[in-house]
Amino acid sequence: MEKPSGAVSLPRLNQPIHKKHNFRATTFCFDTIGAGGEYHGLQELPEGSPTRKNGNFRQVKQKLNQSLLARVQIWTIFLALAAGAVLAYSVSLNFALGSVLTSLWAVAGLRVLEGLLRSAVVPPGQHRNIFAIILWGLAKLVIYGLAVWVLFFRPFPAVSHAVGFTLLMVVLVVLGAQAREKEIRQTTQRGDDG
Repeated sequence: MEKPSGAVSLPRLNQPIHKKHNFRATTFCFDTIGAGGEYHGLQELPEGSPTRKNGNFRQVKQKLNQSLLARVQIWTIFLALAAGAVLAYSVSLNFALGSVLTSLWAVAGLRVLEGLLRSAVVPPGQHRNIFAIILWGLAKLVIYGLAVWVLFFRPFPAVSHAVGFTLLMVVLVVLGAQAREKEIRQTTQRGDDG
């Protein structure tokens, strides 16, 4: 494959990265250069550039975000079930049920919002699936409708909803902080290796 004009020469997989390559460029190198060092069309943009025009970079970032959101949803469900068991014993079964169901509602809301954004926000030139946007939008309305019904009919104690919704926020903050710390540590290590 021929290099487009303006492309820079990049190090092969087993060669050291020089200081001129910043962290984003370095990460992009390893994601787009094959084991034999073949060139896959990477163009290094100036430092501080808001975006890179290669779709592979967006795909890698998207997979990382999907992984984080999936872990948030799974850990919220596990934490809600554990908290529900404790609350059923220490407070009441109705309180525990309200807390667990609210956590599941919050996870479903996050999943629907994720699907809606993935359908609505697409890279330039890619076709937007209107039917998927409508379906995700309807699902979001159903989830909000369920919340309104619960607020009016009050089948569970109000504080149980606060506890259940807070669990998602706690998991989101903790896992997000861990992911950020890991990214900073990798940046530091790669900077030291360079």
